[in-house]
Parts: sequence; C-alpha cells; structure tokens
Amino acid sequence: MEPESCGDIHSAGAVPLLVEGLTACQDSQCRQSVVRALRNLADSPQHRLALAKQGAVRPLAELLAAAPDPAMTLALVRALLELSRGCSRACAEQLSLGGGLGPLVSLASHPKRAVREAAILILANLCAQGLVRPALGNAGGVEVLLGELRRRRGPSGASPASQQPLVRAVCLLCREAINRARLRDAGGLELLMGLLRDPRASAWHPRVVAALVGFFYDTGALGRLQALGLVPLLAGQLCGEAGDEEEEGREAASWDFPEERTPERAEAGSFQSLSFDLGSTPAPLNFGAQRGSLEGEMLLQNLTVQAESPFGVGALTHLLLSGSPEDRVACALTLPFIC
Repeated sequence: MEPESCGDIHSAGAVPLLVEGLTACQDSQCRQSVVRALRNLADSPQHRLALAKQGAVRPLAELLAAAPDPAMTLALVRALLELSRGCSRACAEQLSLGGGLGPLVSLASHPKRAVREAAILILANLCAQGLVRPALGNAGGVEVLLGELRRRRGPSGASPASQQPLVRAVCLLCREAINRARLRDAGGLELLMGLLRDPRASAWHPRVVAALVGFFYDTGALGRLQALGLVPLLAGQLCGEAGDEEEEGREAASWDFPEERTPERAEAGSFQSLSFDLGSTPAPLNFGAQRGSLEGEMLLQNLTVQAESPFGVGALTHLLLSGSPEDRVACALTLPFIC
C-alpha cells in the first residue's frame, strides 16, 4: 500500500471500524482480511502508535490466545510483528493484557519457520518496554530468546545483523532481578561472556557490560563470572577504546522500580559508569504514582510475578520490615491484590 493511501485511511477514521470488525466478524477469511489490513496500516512509527492507541493490538492478541487455525495464526503473528516494531508502551500493554505472551512463547517452537521467527522477533521487540518484561520472563520468554540467540551464534548460525535484536533483548532482560535469575540459570552468563570475547561483536560490548552490571549484587553470578574470566576481559576492554551503549528510551528502564528515572550518567554505556552503578542507591518504590487502569493492571500483574519468586518475596519482606513508612504502607496495600 502506498504511504499516501495509508495516511488517507488513517485520516478517514477507518481504524476503529476495522477493530470492531475483528470482534463482530466470525468468519475466518473475513477476519484474516481485517488482520492483513491492520498490518498494512502499520507502515510507519506514527501509524503503529496510532493503531495501538486505538486498541488494535489487544483483539489481535486475544485472537492469538484463542488458538486459531494455521492460516489465521500466520496472519496474526505477521500483523503483531509489524505493530510491535519500535514497540510502544500501548502496544506492549495490550499484547500482554490480551493474553498474547504465552501463545507467542509457544509459537517460538512452531514447525513453520515464518510463524516461529515472527513470534521470536515479537518477543524481542517487547523487551523494549520495561513494564512487560517480568510477565514475559514468567511466560518463558527468557529461555526462548536465549535459546534462539545461542542457535544463531552457532557454527551454522545466522549473520550478525540477525543476532542484533536478540542481543538487545537479552541485555534488556538483565534489568530486572527476576529475569536475571532466569537468565543465569539458563546459561545466559556464558552466552554474554561469549559475546564479550568475540571481536566480531565489539559493537555490542558496551551493551553487554552494562547488562552484566545488574549481576553485581548476585554472589553466585559474580563467582561464575569470575570463573569465566570477566576481570581480565574488562581490563582488556578498559585498555582498548570503549564505546558507548546505545541509548534506550525511558520506558525501557527497569520495572523493579516503576517510577525510576535513570540518571543520564547511568544510561551511558561507558565502562566508567560501572562505578556509578555499583555505588548508587535504587529509587524508592512509588506505587501511588501509577495512573490509568491499564498501567494499574500491568503493575499488579508484574507484582504478582515478582512476589511469586524468591526475589519478590525477599523484596516485599524487606520493605515491610525495614522500609520507609510510605514503602510499608504501599506494600501492605498491595498484598491483598496479589495474594
């Protein structure tokens, strides 16, 4: 579709009618036509954001969760892949709340290559949004993305360009404690160290180092990293010319602290930022600042995921026993919703 035609369709207000058609129409062929139309309308960042804000993503996720026929499944993952490029907050919220994460993880092992690769890339795109990463990890996304990156880095693997979105996704998953634990247990430390040793992956080294900073409070992970030779590798990086980590948007910040706004110096990927990260104090939790029903639902969903993990239980217990009065009240008010 020509960009001008696509813009005219958006301007004419056709998107709400298409979204309504997804739920009103029961015929599979008709629905596939609507899904393809929505995919075609996602031809630019502005149009993708407009589609998400008009509620186009959630019904697609709900259809995917309903285990449709093979043709519909392919149409849905192709549409969601387009809509999740440069993934917006609205897109991530709707895809998660529509029940799409579990089906996408399952489709990552689909026998049909087009479905499998689309599902994997959608999961990688979603990692750009911190609010959905805990739920994505809980659905099995960490293991899927690690496994695919490991496969693409193998002897018969794909080109470095095809590895880039997976490297980015895995590094972003290191921003939450619950996903760091999953990544560590799934052999992710060895994979990250392999990237750091690989001179062909030098463009990703600042991002990888920034990801490894998150493990500095994990004694077991630190011991493993030391055994894998992290110290001499870092020393070699410091002696060379260190690049800067590619900056991510504010919405990619760790969801361990939803209201956290990372200081500029910590966002920089330079190796000198390690000392700042190790000496910094995390921002206090501020649940009262959450606004809107979607954000509230996502927050409770993520709290449930984290509270069910050893890290989550420890964090809540610590805050209830020794947090500030505001933190203790926030935790006490939150517990009934996640129990």
